[in-house]
Amino acid sequence: MDIGSTQHQSLLYKTIWKMVFKTSALAIVLGGFLMLPSLLRENAFSAATLMLGYVVMITGIGYALWVGWKKHRAIQKTIKSI
Repeated sequence: MDIGSTQHQSLLYKTIWKMVFKTSALAIVLGGFLMLPSLLRENAFSAATLMLGYVVMITGIGYALWVGWKKHRAIQKTIKSI
């Protein structure tokens, strides 16, 4: 496999999507874990952890997409220079 070939590019992009998926899944799991107290009892603490869970999910998914986009652009720039 040559560097810059279509097979190499598809492998790189597949790796990027795998990283984005794993990071997003971790954010969803952590956010869901923080939301659990609101299912058991309704008070100020559980309401705060519910909101924190939403923030963790949205921030984690946004971060994963941002890092994936930056890696994608870096790979495109490198491949174009070859």
